[in-house]
Amino acid sequence: MRHVAVWTELSAYRGAVGELSASTRRAEGQAGAICVVPGAGRWWDAATRAVDAGACAVVIADPDVGPAPAVSRLDAVTHAGVPVIVERPRLRADVIADAQLAAPPLMILADVVASAKSARASSRDAIGWLRALTGGPPTVLSVARGRHSLIAALETTAGVPAALSITTSRVDTCPAIDVIAIGDSRLELRIDDATGTRSIRQVRAEGALEPAARLESSARLALRRALAAVAGEPVADLDELCSDSSVDALLWPDHA
Repeated sequence: MRHVAVWTELSAYRGAVGELSASTRRAEGQAGAICVVPGAGRWWDAATRAVDAGACAVVIADPDVGPAPAVSRLDAVTHAGVPVIVERPRLRADVIADAQLAAPPLMILADVVASAKSARASSRDAIGWLRALTGGPPTVLSVARGRHSLIAALETTAGVPAALSITTSRVDTCPAIDVIAIGDSRLELRIDDATGTRSIRQVRAEGALEPAARLESSARLALRRALAAVAGEPVADLDELCSDSSVDALLWPDHA
């Protein structure tokens, strides 16, 4: 079996390479390798440099919120044919798959509690959940802001009413996202960084369903998805990140 080289300085991804030793190996340079870019700071520049150095794929690990023009410039990376995987621990691809509804919801609500430092990234990921559960990016209808809170009325692509509330803690609180979608069934989703919770509960006429917890680390999942992308599986992570970031910027005009 061909071993794909992985260039990373992050301990979580070094561990993931070890766990996926049948298909990956550590790389000494970026050329020809899956390059893992830390999501702190100017990660968009680091991703571009990795592509320029000859990366076969790029993984952006838990990216901070960046200015929309900087993020949108990464479209040139995908046009170059280099797949980009975005690791979003609060918006995991496997948890999204577990949370899919049999029919579109009639109403969807999302609530975020986070520190001031993590509020933007958490609200962006909550918007991602609204998009993932309704089939398209929401439109912002109105926003009301308080000193430590924000509530937005939105509408999904399918015309479903949605609401997003964000409470900013004055202490260094780990972010938590709660989503409730109501339709033919009721979906209850909780993402809590403090406890590592990624729980899903669907209540239907025949009873409640709770998928088994996903135990794979976020880094390992992202690396597996990068391997699949190198093998030719299409990915839309960067387009989705840009879409969620664009909607999020409308909630925080003073920080865009």
